[in-house]
Amino acid sequence: MNEKIKPTEKLFPLTRIRVYQIIQEAGEKAGIDKDRRHPHVFRHGFAVNAVFSGVPPLVLRRWLGHASMDTTLVYTEVLAQDTKAYLERMEF
Repeated sequence: MNEKIKPTEKLFPLTRIRVYQIIQEAGEKAGIDKDRRHPHVFRHGFAVNAVFSGVPPLVLRRWLGHASMDTTLVYTEVLAQDTKAYLERMEF
């Protein structure tokens, strides 16, 4: 019982088409607008929530499978919207 999962082995038997279908069905049940029922929107929402939850960018990069850190840092732009709060927490 000491079998390890290989890096190339799938954990779940899902295709990208099936993921799309699942998100479409769940979005319809939840009353989400049809143009918002897309895996990319779900992925973006997950990433923004991770940033707000304090997940370090390097961890988020790994989770999202980005090759470039620049791609991941796009999600941190949401934090730059309220820079006053950061300034108020700084000690001089």
